[in-house]
Amino acid sequence: MVWSGKDVNDEVKWLSQGPNKVIKRYSAFLINGYRFHTKYRERMRRTQNCGVVVNSSITSYASARDSNPVEGNVEYYRLLTDIIELDYYGRWKVVLFQCD
Repeated sequence: MVWSGKDVNDEVKWLSQGPNKVIKRYSAFLINGYRFHTKYRERMRRTQNCGVVVNSSITSYASARDSNPVEGNVEYYRLLTDIIELDYYGRWKVVLFQCD
């Protein structure tokens, strides 16, 4: 996509207004073929599906004096507690996941 100076200025204006003051909260959300449920929604069910895993690539060192970085993956697992949708006045929507 090619952006003109006017398009960029319009985008900045929209973002500078911040999100709409009215937000939506969900106990379940379907995105990209994946269904997410909050911990509260799952509390009385036999099967639970409120965990979220994020795989992150990191660089680490054995000590402060080590100059040979080692790259690897780390998985972070948390329980989904809240799903919030921010609406930028119909132009964009951003979904945030809050986790324990």
